[in-house]
Amino acid sequence: MSSQVAGIVAGRMSKPTRNQILQKRRQRCHRRLLVEQLEDRRVLAVFTWDGAPDAGGASADANWMTATNWVGDVAPSVGGDLVFPAGVTANKTNSNNYPAGTAFGSIQFLGSSYSLGGNAATLSGGITNSGSNNQLGFGLTLGASQTFASGGGA
Repeated sequence: MSSQVAGIVAGRMSKPTRNQILQKRRQRCHRRLLVEQLEDRRVLAVFTWDGAPDAGGASADANWMTATNWVGDVAPSVGGDLVFPAGVTANKTNSNNYPAGTAFGSIQFLGSSYSLGGNAATLSGGITNSGSNNQLGFGLTLGASQTFASGGGA
């Protein structure tokens, strides 16, 4: 029998050669990465109207796409819920200047004497009015079954 059997030389294991080490590394690098596609998830945000920049001063206009008209100075994203709170004094008459048919979640009036105008919108989550004398003056398409509730005045 030979003194060199299966990598054993005179009773000891031989060191792997440089080529053997590189071959092992290549084998490890060629493993396939498996990726599984997850379901589509969207986190809808709530956008609250304040009618003025957070840093103070006056807004350039009363349009919905103007970021400074919303808390955090971030304009609503498609599908977001819109809140018109009590205590706001600036730009209570405002305009949806998003493209006609833009989809939003819901509209909630917590304050009074808002007048919303502008382009038509698609709504999927209803309207809640706990204020009074609020007006919605644009076309509305219902994007889903929904509820309209009024706990305030007209």
